[in-house]
Amino acid sequence: MRIIQLLPTLSFGDAIGNDTIALKGALSDMGFDTGIYAENIDKRLPSDIAKGIDKLRGLKDEDIILYHKSTGTELTFRLDEFKGRKIMVYHNITPPEFFRPYSTAAQLLLNTATREWTSSKTKWSTVLRIHPTTKTSSCAWDINVR
Repeated sequence: MRIIQLLPTLSFGDAIGNDTIALKGALSDMGFDTGIYAENIDKRLPSDIAKGIDKLRGLKDEDIILYHKSTGTELTFRLDEFKGRKIMVYHNITPPEFFRPYSTAAQLLLNTATREWTSSKTKWSTVLRIHPTTKTSSCAWDINVR
């Protein structure tokens, strides 16, 4: 069994990228065959940290895909192309209307993201929502098992 992480963009220094890279290390330390695959990979990251999604091959039904969701992307609709159990790690739960006074583009991306994961045909076995708590620097997790 492999545990593969997929995401639209793996960026240098951002929270989702750091979380993904740290999780890869933890899974590897526990003995899992693991990897990160992304549509866009920041050139400042070490070249061996992730591969392009087009390089992802040989997934089996017993493999696990951790899909890091944060904004709107066509990748959400391509997930059914891959075999394996699918778990969504949903990072951005900021309400889109929060961005109305600041950024119409950000508001539209979050609206699109919400519509995508609620309307996609992918059968999510689990959805993990990660959001910062307001009084500490830790994160809260909401876990929905479907």
